Amino acid sequence: SNLFGMVNRILLHGCQSWLLRTLVTNISLKILLLHQYHNVCARVAFFSDHEALGEMYEEVDGEYDSVAERLVGLTDSSQLNLQAIIDGVNQKCKLYPMDAKENAVLFQSALQLEKELQQQIEVMVKAGNLTQGVIQLLGDIGQRSEIRTYKIKQRIKK
Repeated sequence: SNLFGMVNRILLHGCQSWLLRTLVTNISLKILLLHQYHNVCARVAFFSDHEALGEMYEEVDGEYDSVAERLVGLTDSSQLNLQAIIDGVNQKCKLYPMDAKENAVLFQSALQLEKELQQQIEVMVKAGNLTQGVIQLLGDIGQRSEIRTYKIKQRIKK
């Protein structure tokens, strides 16, 4: 019984920390891209698009902070490996436009980032072995992501 509990805790924290590290990397990518899109948006809707993208990356930055703090709190600071995050972001960054000339392309990319975040949260929850605090954190992030998705879709329709 004691051995089972110890093995279960190891599996719980190992799986959970890997999932959280992956989420930290994906949120880091999202912050970078949203900030880039905020800086390069142009044209007629510049001011409103610039402001909307700025609000999005600031919100996502808060989500990064929450996930990173949870990861360190459940494990230790060695789990927040900056080089691994940079490598992961660099690898995924190539899949997204960096300097699109149309704001609609930037918002399509932002929409794709939200869909990927929502899928990752769904996979994490289905994988199980998460603490109640992590489940609640994921729910909060998922809820904000749904709201951002709605706002992005409204901008794409314009």
